[in-house]
Amino acid sequence: MSPQIKKASGIIEEFSPHKLAKSLELSKVPDHLIKEISSQVQRSLGQTVDTHVIHQKTREILENRGLYDLSFDYDLRRAVMRLGPSGYPFEKYVSKILAMKGFDTKPNQIIRGKCISHEIDVVAHQGPSHYLIECKFHSFPGTKSDVQVALYTYARFLDIKEVLETDPLHQKEIYQAWLITNTKATKDSIDYSTCRGMKLLSWTYPVEGNLKSLITETKLLPVTSITSLSDKQLDTLISRDIITIVDLENQFQFQTLREIIPDDQQSLIKNQIKKIKSVSYQAKQSE
Repeated sequence: MSPQIKKASGIIEEFSPHKLAKSLELSKVPDHLIKEISSQVQRSLGQTVDTHVIHQKTREILENRGLYDLSFDYDLRRAVMRLGPSGYPFEKYVSKILAMKGFDTKPNQIIRGKCISHEIDVVAHQGPSHYLIECKFHSFPGTKSDVQVALYTYARFLDIKEVLETDPLHQKEIYQAWLITNTKATKDSIDYSTCRGMKLLSWTYPVEGNLKSLITETKLLPVTSITSLSDKQLDTLISRDIITIVDLENQFQFQTLREIIPDDQQSLIKNQIKKIKSVSYQAKQSE
């Protein structure tokens, strides 16, 4: 009898080797290993398990085989989700990613519109182009950003744009609304955003320049990619705006963080950061 899988929604369904194989394929695991790894994961499971157990077992098997770059790729979406449960760390994370791409960014800005004031998650600009960005964070796989989010984002943008376009200091500048989500977007939200000229980035949309590709291009992995850190340690680090592995690495240079991470664990984490950066570089070289 196949293991019974309890999903985040509470629904229980039978373990699907096909679904696991598909996720391994998306993480670029070689074809000749996919069936073998999927079978190994299935044999390691009990009769009833949560989806996160499957994910953890799969990552362990990939790492035990020395496939560190594939392991990080496989874990990346859930690592971003572990920045939750609030969306504030995700907003800061998006701001840091865009800064690495050459944008001037400011998270959590209050901007006055014609009708009301709005809290904009990230304001970014390059030259005369300004982007007002809504960051929609979801804590669970399978959750999609629907058209209501797109409608809300664009309505707020129009309220602000109406004020900016009447200001002589801003009349020569270009404005665009962006919506960035860490999961998927519904077809209606994509269609509406396209129709309105609003840029929408989901985990895998568009094909080029999606959120996942921005993360892999900048190599700015979230601090939650460090599997040896406990939930309590991660919460403390994130509360101090240590959001990425680069932030953590920089903090190690200026302070010991002993009150959060013991010395022996720091050595382990520094080695893991080095390994992450190394495999990311090797993956880029082999493209």
